[in-house]
Amino acid sequence: MMSRFHPRFYLLVCIIIFTLTACSSNTNTSFYSNGYNEIEELEKLDDFIRDQASESSKPVNYDLTVTSTFKSGEDANMIVYDVLVNNVKEEMENITISFTLEPEMINNLESYDLISISNPDNVKKNILKPNEKPFGLSLYRGYVLKEEGELSKNINNIYKNVYVKISYDTNGKRTDEYRKMVATPSTELVNYLKETSSL
Repeated sequence: MMSRFHPRFYLLVCIIIFTLTACSSNTNTSFYSNGYNEIEELEKLDDFIRDQASESSKPVNYDLTVTSTFKSGEDANMIVYDVLVNNVKEEMENITISFTLEPEMINNLESYDLISISNPDNVKKNILKPNEKPFGLSLYRGYVLKEEGELSKNINNIYKNVYVKISYDTNGKRTDEYRKMVATPSTELVNYLKETSSL
């Protein structure tokens, strides 16, 4: 599909993505990467979405939260998702966070993919210990929303659904956990989507 935007627009979007969220001194933040087994990760997450694995209970070893916020810009509006792992109960090493959205969300975004994966260069540094800094690890990504009037009518029913994979080592054992989460949206995002999806 041919792009409607000028190359300078994509440069601006890249700059926005890397400056959207300030990182707390007590929390490590892993950025979205286009590499690192993306195809494999996407297939696993897609399988989870299709199969609706019944892991709806809360994690035992840590707290997991997902938020979604709205970022307004001169050339583009964005929806930003942030997945946070914190309050660990035991040491977790080599943590990898991955997440994706409902497949139908692709129709509302100026994006060719939905998958977000921790930067592989940081995985060995991703260690969380109880009551020690850093107190949490997060992965966030901003998606450019389509223009007003182009958002689907059902976006309000699907944008909160986030499918998350958390992988980590404890006592030399690798654990992969998949969960369907409901993102907590900001008031600004809720109001924007209600207004624009009704146009």
